[in-house]
Amino acid sequence: MGAGFRYRMARLFGESGRGRLVILAMDHDIALGAVPGLDSPRTLLQSLHGSGIDGTLLCLGTAGQTSDLFAVRDAPARILTVDLPLHSNIPGNVEDFKAYDMIASVEDAVRLGVECVKAMIIWGVDHALEMRMLAKVANLRQACAAWDMPLMIETVLWGAAIPESDRADGKLIANACRICAELGADIIKAPFVSDVDALHSIVVHTPVPVVILGGPKAACARDVLEKAAQAMSAGVAGIVFGRNVWQYDDPPRISAALGHIVHNNMSVDEAMQTVGTTPWS
Repeated sequence: MGAGFRYRMARLFGESGRGRLVILAMDHDIALGAVPGLDSPRTLLQSLHGSGIDGTLLCLGTAGQTSDLFAVRDAPARILTVDLPLHSNIPGNVEDFKAYDMIASVEDAVRLGVECVKAMIIWGVDHALEMRMLAKVANLRQACAAWDMPLMIETVLWGAAIPESDRADGKLIANACRICAELGADIIKAPFVSDVDALHSIVVHTPVPVVILGGPKAACARDVLEKAAQAMSAGVAGIVFGRNVWQYDDPPRISAALGHIVHNNMSVDEAMQTVGTTPWS
């Protein structure tokens, strides 16, 4: 890979390439519309400055509208979501996945000055849609190579063909991660697996860094911090949490606590002391 790729990966993982990441996912609106907690992305990003966030996951609109916030030396890295798996043709509805296409390009990412692009592979949808996703992501990989742009692939088991009970199955997720690595992913965003040994096995058998998505909003702050601690103990490269930060009563505090766990190996009990007492604690 060229100098541009090395520079962008170092912005994410540090000069050694082995740094750990806390990434704030803020790309929900493109699929779901107005999501509580993301009412003002700009205000949220301003409030989180200096709170331990290493990167943000944004869509084209927010990335452009907030670019000035990142024009400082200590700004977090940015990852641009470039695809859209369509949940419904009714805005705000969530149904079975209907269609898939790219909504932004690597050229958009270069123009915005972001460090990485992210696309999704959803397993368990109908075969034609599955192949469309795989082909689109393969083409995206080629475009990324031309621009020295790192590619993150998010791989999830959300299709109707996969029962809810199997969507956190370590073996299925390991297979999905390996396929995405062979597609050319530089980073893989994967579902959390509560069995630490199974999650560790996924990390060991995936030849690129694995980061863990946050999933639905947790019942309390301790659950969020415990998930992060378990993930780090399994050897993941980082966490990508959204709702469990910006739907928390005090986003800067929960993000800082996550940063302590990811970067400082702080225990959950110690991190909880930094969160304070809130209705969600």
